[in-house]
Amino acid sequence: SGYEALGVDPAAFGGAGAAFRNGMKHQAFSLLARNRDPPASDWETPYRGDVHAFIVLAGDSAAGVDAKTREVSTGLGGIATVLVVERGTVLRNAKGEPIEHFGYIDARSQPLFLKADIDRERADGIDRWDPSAPLGLVLVDDPHTEAEDAFGSYLVFRKLRQDVAGFNAQVSALAARLSVGEPLAGALVVGRFKDGTPVTLRANDGLGPANNFVYLPDDPTGNRCPFHAHIRKANQRGANPLLSPQEERSRRIARRGIPYGIRPAASGDVGLLFQCFQSDISRQFEFIRRTWVDNPNFPEFRILPGLNTGDDALIGQHPRAVQRWPRQWGRSGRFLGRRLFNFGGHVRLRGGEYFFAPSLPFLRAL
Repeated sequence: SGYEALGVDPAAFGGAGAAFRNGMKHQAFSLLARNRDPPASDWETPYRGDVHAFIVLAGDSAAGVDAKTREVSTGLGGIATVLVVERGTVLRNAKGEPIEHFGYIDARSQPLFLKADIDRERADGIDRWDPSAPLGLVLVDDPHTEAEDAFGSYLVFRKLRQDVAGFNAQVSALAARLSVGEPLAGALVVGRFKDGTPVTLRANDGLGPANNFVYLPDDPTGNRCPFHAHIRKANQRGANPLLSPQEERSRRIARRGIPYGIRPAASGDVGLLFQCFQSDISRQFEFIRRTWVDNPNFPEFRILPGLNTGDDALIGQHPRAVQRWPRQWGRSGRFLGRRLFNFGGHVRLRGGEYFFAPSLPFLRAL
């Protein structure tokens, strides 16, 4: 609707822009790809109607960002209504690493496009998991300019509220249910310990945010990292039962988010202002969200049916998709038994929309 307001035909975005044109509120249904987001009537008021544009301002100084926000808001006064201003602030742990409100290292395992970034990752090893990605994973030709080398990207924005007190209480309950410590229980939910150590590699923290790992052949039954752990649900690292490794990698998204609200906050309005970029919202973000994350039968229906299926324990929106948790953490590939525990409901969508970030030539021509 924002491009229509500018007099630009949204149909020019073509097939890859179908989800963008429909918008986030579109509650499409299919058997294996149901949209389980809460209805827009439950969102915060500014997001319930049409949102035509999305402006991101960032900087090293909060005062500087606030000043620029006032300047931009004033400048838009004659042509637009500012529906809401969301303010985010980077949170860091004692080592200076970025974290989210539950306390876990965030933004690890991104697709990398620039040689300098790939070279830095290569220093820690990329023989098991190569994070490199082609620019086509996130960039598409801007259909509304004839300028050369003019590219844009489809952007998903979601305001996600986090219930910190509820999450911590349920981690404690899960730890008691499994007879393990709370750090391991939390890692079984997220897929990593708070310091970023992958739970598929070890049963305690201390390794840090390693990224050079896969789930096969050492963890085929989810005894170390459950199939419903967030990072395994959202990225199977070559273990997808239905897609080739190349096809699986083509579903990746480039995530960019920032926490909002004051920490520490056992209660109150805190969460994450989530953004991700991709070349096709339907086959990337929506596919990950609906076919993997919120599908309680994925990824096990082709491996060992009913072993430990369930909703994504961190961000899943399926309230009745009870997970089956490993009775013990173990290296063995054999089935070790499962305990039922319904973990979830601590991350809630409060609003959002789909956008297209245009090329610089398009913006200069406005």
